Amino acid sequence: PLAAQLERLVARDGFSKEAAAARIASQLPLAEKVGVADYVIDNGGSIYELEARVLEVVAALRKRFEDGEK
Repeated sequence: PLAAQLERLVARDGFSKEAAAARIASQLPLAEKVGVADYVIDNGGSIYELEARVLEVVAALRKRFEDGEK
C-alpha cells in the first residue's frame, strides 16, 4: 500500500513525506510492474507466507537455470 511505501522511504532514506510521495509518483504503478514481472513476492503477509513464496521463487529460478532458460 502507498502508506507503507511512504513510511519505508521516510524511515529508510530520510525523505520528507513530500519527497517520498514524489519519488513514488515518478515510478510505474505497482499493477504495471506486477504485470511485466516474471515473479512477484508480496511481503504483506506473515513471515511464514513470505518464506514460502521466496522458496517457491528460488525453486522456479533454479529450474529455469537448470533447463537453460533465460
